[in-house]
Amino acid sequence: MDIAPHISVKEVVCPHVYKKYGDKAIRFLDKDLIAVLDVIRNKILKCPIIINNGTSLTQRGFRCNICPLVVEKTKAGKLYLSGHNLGKACDFSCSKYSVLQIHELIKKNADLLPCKIRLESPLDAPSWCHVDVMTYGQKDKVYVFRA
Repeated sequence: MDIAPHISVKEVVCPHVYKKYGDKAIRFLDKDLIAVLDVIRNKILKCPIIINNGTSLTQRGFRCNICPLVVEKTKAGKLYLSGHNLGKACDFSCSKYSVLQIHELIKKNADLLPCKIRLESPLDAPSWCHVDVMTYGQKDKVYVFRA
């Protein structure tokens, strides 16, 4: 099931969640995030994006409590309230643009976005683009943050 043209539920949730819920896992994704991914993919970048690919990339979208990144934090006694666990964040890349180019295109076309977003700084995410809708109190349409 596509959540937006050219983006499927399976790409945006971890394999554990997809195995249990299938396309019904869409219920765990924030509607604003879905709309943002649609605009970025289809109106701003106008090219395929890679979120989860089912093999080497499996934790770039929604992460459940048994995903390795979450388990590591839990075992270390660290609080982990990432937007990924809340269905409000996604990491992606694309072969056509670098992370810096993606950031510039999103900022340049911010008026196309359906809501405010945050992007993780390329200093912290040099080979992928992190986008989320965790924008509480944010004034700018696109805010770049340091992790």
